[in-house]
Amino acid sequence: MTPNQKMKKPIFTSKAPAAIGPYSQAVQWGDVVFISGQIPLDPENGQLNNATFEDETNQVLDNLEAICQEAGGTLDHILKLTIYLTDLSNFLIPIAAGIDKIKKIIPTIVYGSK
Repeated sequence: MTPNQKMKKPIFTSKAPAAIGPYSQAVQWGDVVFISGQIPLDPENGQLNNATFEDETNQVLDNLEAICQEAGGTLDHILKLTIYLTDLSNFLIPIAAGIDKIKKIIPTIVYGSK
């Protein structure tokens, strides 16, 4: 390895669910952190927090926040967040449910209208 090559460092925190497969919660490469996809699993009891879609949204955001903090960052440092929906009628629910945390990720949400 040359001096300019960066090492990949796995990130782990008990404040987010452990990876359920052969991967890390996140991997840090220099100053950049790549976080694995999250599900609404409560790290304290290992159960899905899925009574409502809002509960799912908030649990996933809590998990992301815990991983960010373990890596030395915050939700403010997220550059890209992808949310996969199986029902498009839930499109605005993640924004409404986690508005305070999502505002840290996306400071301005712009809705197109004419």
